Amino acid sequence: MMTILSLGGAVSLVAFMQTDPTVPLLFAGLFTALFLTFGCLNLTVGPLSAESVPASLMSTATGVAICVGELFGGGVAPIIAGAVAEAAGFHAILHLALGAMCVGFLVSFLLNETAPARLDAAQNQLKSAKRKNRRLARLKKWLFHKNFAPRSCIADLPTTELCLGCV
Repeated sequence: MMTILSLGGAVSLVAFMQTDPTVPLLFAGLFTALFLTFGCLNLTVGPLSAESVPASLMSTATGVAICVGELFGGGVAPIIAGAVAEAAGFHAILHLALGAMCVGFLVSFLLNETAPARLDAAQNQLKSAKRKNRRLARLKKWLFHKNFAPRSCIADLPTTELCLGCV
């Protein structure tokens, strides 16, 4: 999902950079780029950081992700953008943002999916419940056999089998 969002944000920013200077088109391009970029931000701060650590460290991991984002986005990035604007002009700032989105796109390939671990735990619980239900079904069969079998039935059958007269 992050790969799609970061690629879509980069494509939207390129479209924004190539748009004619009309307000509705500029608004649409910038809105789309920011919408997709903020989707990446929410995935990074939320599920990605929370699922990557044990439950006792979830709030700490989320706080660290927010802290790094605030320090870099509010402190370091404006300094870099100002230096780029002085050196190459204001139009180059968007190229800096595009480069950051492309780096995010490449980094998204390095992320490991964290949800399968939780999915495996849920599947193990389901298998355990199915085993328990099978045991209960065998017990019910056995109890029915003991209580309602004809007198001619052999009483020493294993709990998983019934005699031919009871089937």
